[in-house]
Amino acid sequence: MINETAKQKQLRITARSLFWKHGIKRVTIEEICQQASVSKATFYKFFKNKNALILHMLNYLFEEALSEYTTISTSNSPYPAKVEAIISMKIKIAKEMSAELFSELYVYPDPEIQKFLMEASNNTMQLVLNDLKSAQLKGEIRKELKPEFIMWYLNKLVDLVKDETLFQFFDNTDDIIKAVLTLFYQGIVSPEKK
Repeated sequence: MINETAKQKQLRITARSLFWKHGIKRVTIEEICQQASVSKATFYKFFKNKNALILHMLNYLFEEALSEYTTISTSNSPYPAKVEAIISMKIKIAKEMSAELFSELYVYPDPEIQKFLMEASNNTMQLVLNDLKSAQLKGEIRKELKPEFIMWYLNKLVDLVKDETLFQFFDNTDDIIKAVLTLFYQGIVSPEKK
C-alpha cells in the first residue's frame, strides 16, 4: 500500500468524497483544503496541483482494488461466485461516482489522468489473463474462448462503457457497469459451472 501521512490521507479521502459527488472540474483546491481542515500550504507541501492529488487518489484506489481482486481470484470459491464477487467489487468502486466524474475519467479525461488509467489498466491485464487461463484449465470458462480474445473483448467493453449514449438507457454509472460486467462474465462462464 502507498505510504502517506495523516494529512495526505485526509486530503485523499476528502478529495475522493468531493470528486465522487461533484466531478473533478467543479471541485477546487480551496474546497478540498477547507473540507479536510488543511491549509493550502500543507496541500502544496504534498501535491504540486489538483492533478497530482487525483493521481495519488487513483493510484491508492487501484492498489486497493488490485488487492481485493487478488483475494477474490485466489479464493477457493466456485468460479461463478468469484465472478459475482468481482462484479460486486467493480460496482462498489463506482457506486457513488457521479455521471460527471465518470465522464471526466473515462469519456473526456485529462491527458495526464488518461495516461495513468491506461498504464494502470495495462499493468493488471497480465494478471487477469493468467487468471482467465487458469480458470479455463479448470473448466470454469468456456473452452472454445481463447483467453486472449476474452481480454480483447474486455478492453472493447471499456470502450463501450465510455459511450455517452449508454446514459440514456441507465439511471446511473452503477447500472451501466453492472449490466456490462454481468453480460460479459455470464457469457464466458462454462455452462457446466453456472
